Amino acid sequence: MRLGRTPPKPVTVAGCYELHMMCYRLHDPQAPPVCGRSCTGFPSGSGFKMATVTFKAKNLGQPAYLHDLLQEYQPTRTLRSSTAHLLHQPFASTSVSSRAFSVAAPTVWNQLTINTGTTSTLGTFKTRLKTELFTLAYPT
Repeated sequence: MRLGRTPPKPVTVAGCYELHMMCYRLHDPQAPPVCGRSCTGFPSGSGFKMATVTFKAKNLGQPAYLHDLLQEYQPTRTLRSSTAHLLHQPFASTSVSSRAFSVAAPTVWNQLTINTGTTSTLGTFKTRLKTELFTLAYPT
């Protein structure tokens, strides 16, 4: 343990509200309280966390219980998408079931570019994912 560093503070509801209000004031003071952007600059529904957890589960096998929920997409015949490393998307009949990891993770993963999805290291993946999400959030 390094000396001189304080341990991280636990996350509280008040702390989350305070962070949200700071984010609100930074992005657009005229906007309603829910500004639609997280404090990282990504749109709130961008899926950065979901894509990162999916990469860890798919490529590193950790955690094992999430790795077991993911299935590689295997087309019945040879297609161009055969080499795209896509995940099988199970059918979700309700909006509640569409939020399950086994449905939401393949949805986010299959929307990534091939360049981002085929990286081998976590650091490279995060860098390419941030680039891709910023490009989507702030088109030129």
